Amino acid sequence: MTSSSITYARVTAEFDRPIETVWARIACFGGLEDWADGVSACSVEGKGVGAIRTVVRNGNSVRERLETIDPVKHVLRYQILPPHSLPAQAVHGNVILRSLGAGRTEILWRSDATDFTVPPEVIGARIEAFYAASIEGLRRVLESNFPSPFGRGRGPIA
Repeated sequence: MTSSSITYARVTAEFDRPIETVWARIACFGGLEDWADGVSACSVEGKGVGAIRTVVRNGNSVRERLETIDPVKHVLRYQILPPHSLPAQAVHGNVILRSLGAGRTEILWRSDATDFTVPPEVIGARIEAFYAASIEGLRRVLESNFPSPFGRGRGPIA
């Protein structure tokens, strides 16, 4: 086991959409069921940093606390709260957007944790598959011009 944080999952992709369009989806902390792979429900308690979302994926629930939401730097960071099924501690997810110019955006979704009870690459492969499938779900929503989640009373968390 290690007590220093290790990045164990990392997926990047590019969208043919402006950064603000992509950010509108990412910043909706309670809108995962619109695009994240296997997510059937997502609810939020509270607002802003410290808000807790409960995500239901494939029949299992996990709670995540919003730690950072920066609409200028386009960074969202959350912690997966125990108890959870991941074989690690201090598990965090980070979504970072970067403008590529000409209406294009890069997304980086990565996770870090400490105290792994299995090799980090074992959990990393599973999480990277989830991130990749979810990013493709986000791409489909953005390309279909699916109505903004803000219209359903789930506005930006900030």
